[in-house]
Amino acid sequence: MARTRQELVANREPLRRDVLKAAASVLVRHRKLQTPALQNLQAFYDAQLATEKDNYNTYLHATGANSALNVPVVPAVYGDNPTVINGYEVLNRYFDELFSNNADVFAFGEDVGKIGDVNQGFAGLQQKHGKLRISDTGIRELTIMGQGIGMALRGLRPIAEIQYRITCCMVCSR
Repeated sequence: MARTRQELVANREPLRRDVLKAAASVLVRHRKLQTPALQNLQAFYDAQLATEKDNYNTYLHATGANSALNVPVVPAVYGDNPTVINGYEVLNRYFDELFSNNADVFAFGEDVGKIGDVNQGFAGLQQKHGKLRISDTGIRELTIMGQGIGMALRGLRPIAEIQYRITCCMVCSR
């Protein structure tokens, strides 16, 4: 208990998490003891958990006029003879419209430009909208995400694409 106390005192700016972690540590270590101090600590711990449950489990979405729950339901309407197309074609048409109508949109990522993405969502769009708006990058996922964040901070609307892949450790690759 002294070590836990020392760690908590040494922390210049403890967060609620640090206090609750220390309390839990003491309560677990001394769970067989029934002293007034431990009972008070348990009561404090339980009260803090109840407060935190309320803090972290309410208002997880916008309330009031901007609530997603206030959006009216619009049922889908299908024609008599609907055209059936592949999902990538839907995305491709959407991206084409997006690039045509918004000069702030840029797409970049692994194989987005020349081959149009591994799933062809950007197929033919680099030729139509240019290499500056739709471009390939190296296989550096963190760099791609960083570039996207930087572009968004400057008011652009980036589409940062990284391919799906299974990353495996050396043990698995035997």
